[in-house]
Amino acid sequence: MQRPMLISKITFSLVLCLHFMSSFAQGNLLINEVMANNKSTIFDIDGEASDWIEIYNASDIEVDLHGFSISDESSSWNFPSQIIPARSYLLIFASDKDKMQEGELHTNFKLDRDGEQIQVYNSNGELIQFVEYPVLGEDQSYGRLLEDTSRWQVFDQTTPGQENAGEMVAEVVYTLRSSHQSGFYPEGLQVTIAEAKPEHKLFYTLDGSFPTTSSEPYLSNGEIRIEKPITSDIALIPTSDVWETPNSGVTNSAILRVAAYDGDERVSEVLNQSFWLSDNPHTMPIISLVGEKNDFFDETRGIYVKGESNNYFQEGKEWERPIHVSFFNADGIFNFDQTAGIRLGGAKTREEPQKTMRLYARSSYGNSHFEHPFWGKEYGDRFKRITLRTLNADPWSSACIMDDLIHQIIDGEVTADYVRRNFAVVYLNGVYWGIHSMREHNNQHYVERVYGVAEDEVTIARAKLRDSGQNNSFDKLVNDITFLDLRDSLNYQELVSRLDIEQYTDYIITNLAFANRDWPQNNVEYWSSDAFDGKVRFIINDLDATMLIHNDERLDLFIVDQAKRLERDRWTRVLIFLQKLLEVPEYRAYFTQRFNRLLRTSFAPDRTIGILNDMTADLQAEMESHIKRWHFPSSLRSWERALERLETFLLRRPLYLIERSNELFGFPITVYPNPVQDHIFIEFDAWDDGTLHLELFDINGSLIMKSSKEVSEGIEKIEINLKNVAPGSCILRANFKGMQINQRILKVEN
Repeated sequence: MQRPMLISKITFSLVLCLHFMSSFAQGNLLINEVMANNKSTIFDIDGEASDWIEIYNASDIEVDLHGFSISDESSSWNFPSQIIPARSYLLIFASDKDKMQEGELHTNFKLDRDGEQIQVYNSNGELIQFVEYPVLGEDQSYGRLLEDTSRWQVFDQTTPGQENAGEMVAEVVYTLRSSHQSGFYPEGLQVTIAEAKPEHKLFYTLDGSFPTTSSEPYLSNGEIRIEKPITSDIALIPTSDVWETPNSGVTNSAILRVAAYDGDERVSEVLNQSFWLSDNPHTMPIISLVGEKNDFFDETRGIYVKGESNNYFQEGKEWERPIHVSFFNADGIFNFDQTAGIRLGGAKTREEPQKTMRLYARSSYGNSHFEHPFWGKEYGDRFKRITLRTLNADPWSSACIMDDLIHQIIDGEVTADYVRRNFAVVYLNGVYWGIHSMREHNNQHYVERVYGVAEDEVTIARAKLRDSGQNNSFDKLVNDITFLDLRDSLNYQELVSRLDIEQYTDYIITNLAFANRDWPQNNVEYWSSDAFDGKVRFIINDLDATMLIHNDERLDLFIVDQAKRLERDRWTRVLIFLQKLLEVPEYRAYFTQRFNRLLRTSFAPDRTIGILNDMTADLQAEMESHIKRWHFPSSLRSWERALERLETFLLRRPLYLIERSNELFGFPITVYPNPVQDHIFIEFDAWDDGTLHLELFDINGSLIMKSSKEVSEGIEKIEINLKNVAPGSCILRANFKGMQINQRILKVEN
C-alpha cells in the first residue's frame, strides 16, 4: 500500500525538479545581441539584409520556445515550437515577414534604428527578458559584454550566432524620450521626460547651452514649461569683416536640451528639441542645428568666425564639429533628427557673413547616412553628405538664385552629372539663420550612390590650371589628346573609351548657354573610376557667375581659333577636348544638333521663364526675413530688379546663341551628292518634331520647286527628285523653326 504513494512522491518531485530546471533555464534565456540597421552583416533566406535579434540559452538544458513571444514597442510575435539547445544561440530576423522557413524565424515587425525596447515573454505571459537599445549606425549591433553579461556595448564587428567578441565602439549611453515631438506649438507646451533609469538625475537647459549637473534639475514626473523662444546673442556675433547687425523682427525657436547623470558622469545622450511658439511662418523645409556655441564662435576653435587663425578658411577633420540635426518638411512636420558632423564649405563665400555649411553622416555619430527622400524618392533616400549653400553670390548678382535656377532648369534634361536641390530655412541653436540651398554634396559619395562604385574606387577632383603632375585620368587624357588626330577613327575610338562624350557635350553646352564667367578657369570638377569604365566625366557645379550678359561672347571665345588660345591660356585645358572633337565632321554635326535642341527646348524661354517664376514664388514670402538677417540682397527691390535681369537673359540668350551657332557651324543638314544628276538626298538631324520647308531657286532667284516634310526628332533622310530641273547652278533653301540655310547645288547632265 506504500508503493503507489512512493511513486506519486517521486513523480511529484520529478515534475517539481523539471519545473525548477525549466524555470532556471528560462531565467538564463538572454537577449544577447540586436542589430537594427543591417546593411551587409548577414542575409536571410530571401537574400535580404534583414535586422535581427540573437537569443542565448545560458543554461545547461535545452529550452522549447513554444508559447513564448517576443515584442517591440508596437507588435508582438509568437514563437513556433523551437528548441534552443543548452549553451546555444538562436537568430531571429526582425523582417516583418512573419514566417518560419527552412528553420529560419521571421517576426511580424521590424526594428527601429533610432532605438526602442524589446521584450521576451514565456508561455505564461511573464516577462523574462527585455533590453532597450540605443540609436545604431549601419551594421552596428548592441550586445552584452562577454566578460560581464550585465553590461552592454555597441559593436562595429558583429557576431550573429556567436559570442560577442567584436570590436566595441564606445560605452553605451541611453536615449531619453520626450512627451512631445519637435515642431510648432502656438499655445506653448509642457514637456515631460521618460526616465529610463530612476536612479539617474536629469538636468535641462532652455538657453541652448549644454546641460550639466549645474543646469536646472528635472523633477521626477514633473513638467518643463516651454513658453518663450530662445534669447541668444549669437545673431550679434560678427561672422565677417563686412558683417552688419541684423534687423529685428526675425523668428527664433525655443531649444530644450536634457541629459541624465549618474553623479558627475553623463549616462545618456543629450536630448535636443526645437519648438516654435507660433504657427509655421515658413513655406519651405526647415533644418534646426543644435550644437555648442564655442564650436561656432570661439576665437580659437569656432568655425564660423575669423578668429585667431582665419578659422573660417580652415579645412579637414580637425575643423569638423558635432551637431544635432532636426529636419521638418515644408508643412512644418517633424521628419527625423540625428547627430552628425558639420564643417564649412565653399571658397570665397567663407568670408561672407552667411556661409555654406556641410553636414557629415558618420557611424561614429550614430548614423552613417541621412535617410530621407529630401529631393524625391526617385532621386534616393540615403545620403552621406548634405550641403547647406549660402545665397550670398556677391559680387555676381543680387538675384541669389543663379546656381539653383540652372540646376532646376537642367534637372532631367541633360546627361551631365549634377545634384538636385531645394531651398530650406536653417536655425542655429534656435536662432534664425536664413535661407540656404540644400543639396547633396557632389563628392565620391555622390558617385557611389548614383553609379554604384565604391567610394574608395573613385577619383574625384577639380581640374588644375596646369598639369598637376599626377597620374590621373584627366591629366593623362589632356596630354594625350594634344597629339591625336581624331579624324582617324582609331584615335576617335581611343577618346570615346576614355571620355564620356555625350556627357561632356552637355556639360560644355550648359556652361556656354548660361554664360558662366567663372569657368573654365575655375569650377571644373571631374571624376573617373577604373572599377566602373575608367572614363572621365564632369560634374556641373558652382553656377553663381552666370546669366549676366545675354550676348556674352563665350561661344566665339572658346571655339573660334581655340588652338591658338590653348597655347596662350593653359587654364582652358578642359576645352581642348571640344576643340579636337570639332575637327571631326560627325561630332561637329552632333554638337550642333545637341546645341540647337537644348536651346530650342530645355533652355527655351517658354520653359525657363516658368521655372524662374515658380522659384521666385517659393522665395517671395521668406526673402524679407532673410534680408533682415543678412542684408544680402540689400533690399527686396534690389532682389526684384536682379530677377528682372535674369528674365531678360533667359528671353534673349537662346536666340542669340542660335544665330551665332548658325554662323559658326551652319545648319545641321547634309546635302549629297553635289554635283547631282537626278536625285539629291538631304540628311537632317532634327532637334525636335516639326516641319522642314524646302525651296529650290534658279540662279536668277526664280522659284523652281517647293515642298514641306514633317520630321521627327532625330536623323531624317529625305530624297528629292530633280529630273525635271534644267542643268546648271541652283540654290536650295532649307528652313526649320526659324533656322535657315542656303546651299548652292550643281545639276549636271546624265
